[in-house]
Amino acid sequence: MRKKTEGAEQPVKTPPASILRKVVNDALEHGYVFRSMRAIAETSGISHRMLNYHFGSQYGLWAAIIGEVRGSESALFKAETELVNSVDDLKAFFLTFWRRYTTTEFRAFYQLHFETYSYALRHREECADFLSGVVEPWVGAISELFRKVGFTEQQANERARIMLAAMRGFTLDFLTTGDAGQIENAGRTLLDLVCAPPKDRADQ
Repeated sequence: MRKKTEGAEQPVKTPPASILRKVVNDALEHGYVFRSMRAIAETSGISHRMLNYHFGSQYGLWAAIIGEVRGSESALFKAETELVNSVDDLKAFFLTFWRRYTTTEFRAFYQLHFETYSYALRHREECADFLSGVVEPWVGAISELFRKVGFTEQQANERARIMLAAMRGFTLDFLTTGDAGQIENAGRTLLDLVCAPPKDRADQ
């Protein structure tokens, strides 16, 4: 991501890995969207001066955290897709991800995701980079999996949007209610519908 200043764009600094890990861990525990740099300094153990030095601004800090978290999620997704070669594999893939999302480790990650999403929708220009990567790239990646197991491009794109929206909705439900079992049952029902061989729409 890049920082905008007086009509020009300046690259955001790349901080040391140890510093970045501290601010990411702090964001996962405390959030960051509605917190000041001084508040983050107090809980992260990094001085306010060093935060300014490494990240330049609140925007630079925001960009670095999003980049790190998004990169980790993308790498995990890509590694798992190598195992998908059939419709049954695809169902197992989605269930594996769902169960990972409901672990204690990932609960904090998705709470941060929704916090960021909410902020970005209110600050579209400032958060354009985040919003550009939150839907279409994931639809494309999931669509590729459906095509891989035999669906046409249109069928795959439609199913990818359904699954992306459903997974995020289920995750928000889980963060609110904590009822992983009931949500997984609903998810299994959806998978059976979405992964079933498509009917000819002319016959519907």
